[in-house]
Amino acid sequence: MSCPRSLLTRTAARIILCCLALGVLAALGSADLTGTQVATKPTPTRLPQPAPQASATAFEQTVFDKINAVRKEHALPPVRFASDLLAVARRHSEDQARRNILTHVSADGRNAGARLDAAQVGWVRYGENVALVKGYSDPAATVVDAWMRSPGHAANVLDGKLVESAIGVAQSADGTYFITQDFVTR
Repeated sequence: MSCPRSLLTRTAARIILCCLALGVLAALGSADLTGTQVATKPTPTRLPQPAPQASATAFEQTVFDKINAVRKEHALPPVRFASDLLAVARRHSEDQARRNILTHVSADGRNAGARLDAAQVGWVRYGENVALVKGYSDPAATVVDAWMRSPGHAANVLDGKLVESAIGVAQSADGTYFITQDFVTR
């Protein structure tokens, strides 16, 4: 599917402006607005694991595989797929798509750690990357490339202490894909 050049130019300009804004916010120390989060829980929590969720979609699996390819390039082991994280990441992407907003905070005011706790996902450390993309022939590659150009996002991808992960994708009414990657160490 081809897009008019003017649409691609406008989209590229929006992405550049968003990246610049995120860079300024990151420089100011506002982690919740940069598209990345990472936290360490002081005391390990072991909660029962929920029943396995549905498998990843082709788009989710493609992003997951590209993330592991990047980790391999940096001599890191791949992150392991975690179906309980898939459910959490999908729900957050669906929430963002419904509200048409890129954020780490859900409509009910929860950050990633609180969402993991609510889903009874045990963790001692977590990370989260979020993104949105529209109008690209390879949205999975676009997202991973953008994350790797962002210091905060890349830090999550390349954090050897984050060993499990899943990608959740949802599409808004206007066709924008919202992507959430959650990472944990249990």
